[in-house]
Amino acid sequence: MSRLNAISYAHRPMAWRLLTLSRMAIEVELKFELAPAAVRRLEASRWFRALEGSAKREELVSVYFDTRKRKLRDEGISLRVRHTGGKRLQTIKADAGMPLARKEWEKEIESDVPDLRCARDTPFRRSPARS
Repeated sequence: MSRLNAISYAHRPMAWRLLTLSRMAIEVELKFELAPAAVRRLEASRWFRALEGSAKREELVSVYFDTRKRKLRDEGISLRVRHTGGKRLQTIKADAGMPLARKEWEKEIESDVPDLRCARDTPFRRSPARS
């Protein structure tokens, strides 16, 4: 673990998750940056109101980890610990071989530091960044 460093800190006051993720899933994600007025218009739209119950607003704090030489990034792998709703979720993402999609492994952990035992069945386990 000593070779992994927190390299990026992201605080997102607003995010919508439209997919429920299991131990390993294929995530298809589109992100949009909107001005506050555009968010209000979107939330007031008939289309958005129809999503009620499948979308939620939550505050997220994410810390990403990599080596000093960015070996995980170079291999198309990301490792993060996210705080949301009093939980800490460790997520490993890797290329899924299709546009806008990534394989994702997510596990609740107890610490702010990644639990590498949870990475056994992921591409991170085979990564040179671990050596």
